[in-house]
Amino acid sequence: MKKRKENFSSFLTLLLVFKEQVLKNPSKTVIIEGKAEITYRELKEYSLSIAPSLKQAQIKPLDRVAILLPQGISIIASLLGVLENGSVYVSIDHYFPVERIGLMLKNDLVFCFFSRIKKPKRNKCYLYSET
Repeated sequence: MKKRKENFSSFLTLLLVFKEQVLKNPSKTVIIEGKAEITYRELKEYSLSIAPSLKQAQIKPLDRVAILLPQGISIIASLLGVLENGSVYVSIDHYFPVERIGLMLKNDLVFCFFSRIKKPKRNKCYLYSET
């Protein structure tokens, strides 16, 4: 296998790199989850579909948004949607004990919460992600 040397600008972000790949390879598969596959274009559309929910919940740039989802397409789309909104992504492992998750939500001053579980009491908004 031949090694490639890449020169990355210190100003590149995950979102910029993703958008560049969408332009270069829109029909290329980016994630395979079991039998499900998603292309760069589809992932972009999925992540952009999250923005209206964030705006409706009055989530602004730099507001923290916690994401508690199992690994897969949904968590990646949610992460990209949060970043597209200019918000801060707070990752919470769904295997953490409930008490630890509660402390993380309280201490991180989370404004919004993506999950497949019931609404936590301490948050200003709750977005239920279904996929």
